Amino acid sequence: MTNHTPLIVVPDGDEEANAVISRVLEASGSRFDIELHANVPGSVDEWLHRTRAADAIILSWRLPTEVLRSADQLRVISFCGTGVSDHVDLAVADERGIKVLPVRGYGDNAVAEHALGLLFSVLMRVPSADEAVRLGRWRDDPEWESNWPPRWELKGKRVGVVGLGGIGRRFAELAAACGMEVVAWSRGVEAVEPRTGIRLLGLRELFATSDAVSLHLALNDDTKRIIDDTLLRSMKPSAVLINTARGGLVDTVALAAALDERRILGAGIDVFDSEPAEAANPLLGSAHAVLTPHTGYNTQEASAELMRLAVKNVVDFFDGAPDLSEFPSRSGACGSRSR
Repeated sequence: MTNHTPLIVVPDGDEEANAVISRVLEASGSRFDIELHANVPGSVDEWLHRTRAADAIILSWRLPTEVLRSADQLRVISFCGTGVSDHVDLAVADERGIKVLPVRGYGDNAVAEHALGLLFSVLMRVPSADEAVRLGRWRDDPEWESNWPPRWELKGKRVGVVGLGGIGRRFAELAAACGMEVVAWSRGVEAVEPRTGIRLLGLRELFATSDAVSLHLALNDDTKRIIDDTLLRSMKPSAVLINTARGGLVDTVALAAALDERRILGAGIDVFDSEPAEAANPLLGSAHAVLTPHTGYNTQEASAELMRLAVKNVVDFFDGAPDLSEFPSRSGACGSRSR
């Protein structure tokens, strides 16, 4: 009886990701066959064709439920991100005995650095300064100076970190390295190691006393619109809100009003209620918000680490390693490769 060589299929990859996957498998002393595709299937039939013989799938986009029901050899799906429930029907996967493994932690540093970059951009007025130079204005231009708001340093300021997962903790480290006092609130966290230098506060006190607040929560039924008008009204007039987590955490209309009425200094936003951001989103019209198109996680280093860990999920599964990253079928999503 011949041993079956597991077939790993990447049904929806791209050339760059596939190159990383190939290198990682080769380095592992590949015991697998691999089938790589460099685009997203255009139909359910194409999905079925590409995955029909798969023992394992490395997935980046939404998987049609028909694949789960028809891929008889499929044993494991390694999803390139953490937002599994948005991309795989977990109930059907459970029913079929298919393991669904997310990739966690690959973008922690990237997102934390992006959040810090947004904070710098707001406080140092980087977008406005860039625009002024391109318009031929300089720091001694009377028109520019008269309209130029104060700029602020990070050192000595208090930053409130909302959510102490991997990204929140890394952001706290970076902020502390800039000389900021770090306070935090995180659901279910009642203590932190003293060596972190982080002090836990209630959410209302955190918002009322912080010079900047950075959001790092997962979005679920308990956290949707958790940052509401009441919390925003409690912030200092000189405070900044940073959101690189999920748009749905914040009452967008209330935030836009707080910015436009100058009740807070500014905001740095990488995530939106719907993406791409709709033209009607009031933040697009705010001169006091620095906006980026959900790119915080997307660095060269994070992308390579994402693929490496996605492959490791599959290799570890067939090696019988503990499913430390197995996704609980009923838990909330907090990100994905496209986050």
